[in-house]
Amino acid sequence: MPFYLQTCVDTYALKANGKNGKAIACAAMRKLIHIAFGILKSGEPFDTLWAYSK
Repeated sequence: MPFYLQTCVDTYALKANGKNGKAIACAAMRKLIHIAFGILKSGEPFDTLWAYSK
């Protein structure tokens, strides 16, 4: 699985909860939009390990 998808959303958990593909894609898009907004607002580069360090 690509790193951006791992950062974006836990697709296996959503699939296990019975969500369909379109709902998983929408969750991923929403998460990516929030990440992009945060990057633009802070001016810092994207760090894939940031979420795991918290």
